[in-house]
Amino acid sequence: MDKRKLLTKNDYSKIYRLYADDYGKDNEHFDLIDKSIDIVTQRNLLKYQVIDLGTGPGNVTDYLLNKNISNIIAVDFSPEFIRFLKKKYSGNKLIHVVCSDMLEYLKQRKPSSACLITAGFSIIHVVDKEVDELFKEIHRVLVPGGLFVMSCFKGVYKGREKEPYQTQKDKRLVVEKPLELYMNYFTENELQKRTEKAKLKIVELNTYPSVTSELIDFTADKNWLLVEK
Repeated sequence: MDKRKLLTKNDYSKIYRLYADDYGKDNEHFDLIDKSIDIVTQRNLLKYQVIDLGTGPGNVTDYLLNKNISNIIAVDFSPEFIRFLKKKYSGNKLIHVVCSDMLEYLKQRKPSSACLITAGFSIIHVVDKEVDELFKEIHRVLVPGGLFVMSCFKGVYKGREKEPYQTQKDKRLVVEKPLELYMNYFTENELQKRTEKAKLKIVELNTYPSVTSELIDFTADKNWLLVEK
């Protein structure tokens, strides 16, 4: 596995409990998820599966469930999050949890087999050389008229960063060894060009200003993107 992926995977193995506590119920700026659900419902596409890429603690999956979406595939590459999700959704037949790299998972999917794909702040960890291929696979896996909604941080930097919980000196994180993860920021123009290259048509693209909270300080603005096949 790419060293940058390994660093990110190891980082989440140390912070997953904190991350779940802090962001497990986060549904801020989910307007485009609402819009995507409305559109696939109107297009009568919910007979196909819904895929949540980079599920993490399951905040997007929970939101989909609360909107009466079923047949959800929750994908994450962190074994710790997978154990967390399997325990969380134990006995829930509406969800199937898969431990996999998101690109590798999509490559194994049949064409036109999903109506909606979500990626809530997860593509921020995809190494840049794989992003175009990931968008191409998303296009292949979506049914005609299917939708993809993602969120990311706005910017141009693509590379390794120190773990924010450590740089913020969060006392809850008791890890002495320095942690790093890979971060991929996107500008609006970049998102437009790269999704159009994958033949995905933009429905809506919104940018929200950064908000500093007591939990953690992300100074980057947030981009939310909705595209269709």
